[in-house]
Amino acid sequence: MLTTANALTLFVFSSLFVLCCLAYLVVTQNKAIANLEERLEGLTEQVGFDDLTGVYRRTAGERRARLSLRTMPCIVGFIDVRNFGLVNKTLGWDEGDRQLVELTRELARVFGREHDTIYRFGGDEFVIVLPVVARATEALLGDERVETDIVTAAYDRTVQVLTDLAEGAVKFDWALEMSSRPPIEPGGALLAAMEEVRRIKSQRAFFKAAHQTIEKEPHV
Repeated sequence: MLTTANALTLFVFSSLFVLCCLAYLVVTQNKAIANLEERLEGLTEQVGFDDLTGVYRRTAGERRARLSLRTMPCIVGFIDVRNFGLVNKTLGWDEGDRQLVELTRELARVFGREHDTIYRFGGDEFVIVLPVVARATEALLGDERVETDIVTAAYDRTVQVLTDLAEGAVKFDWALEMSSRPPIEPGGALLAAMEEVRRIKSQRAFFKAAHQTIEKEPHV
């Protein structure tokens, strides 16, 4: 015979069983959603990489760069391979591709921190965005002098690294800007670096043309 007490007990256990089942379903669903999000993020990252060089494509790279530029001082660099069109014409596209792969491999080697960004801006043009992250203790102290020293040291090191790389197997022109340097706004750092590279290339072309003119002049 089912008494009132037994019926109440049965109802409680039945309710608990239903709640446990619902909780299990919720946990399982959340895990499934998390797995899907992780897979989607992974696919997004794969789509965001350049097939040839392995660095970020422009859209994905600019998205990462904007996040860094909004949150901390960054060193922004623009890189343009020298005489790349001539290489393709005289040595072939395979050699041109090989040079791009070699260059990006070296860039990834020296600028390979998790928060560094290297992306392919154009055919033979690349952008690097290197956040300058102060050590935790210095960030807590809020010592502007110390942080400035870190920024300066990071900038000087990047200059030295690029100077060495630029005269290596794959030669390139380059320029750097600090996103935090007035009056350059974060979005203008790249434009300033690009303009400087254009100036360097124009200057080299001018001196090359002048040198060729002098060589053609008859010697007295």
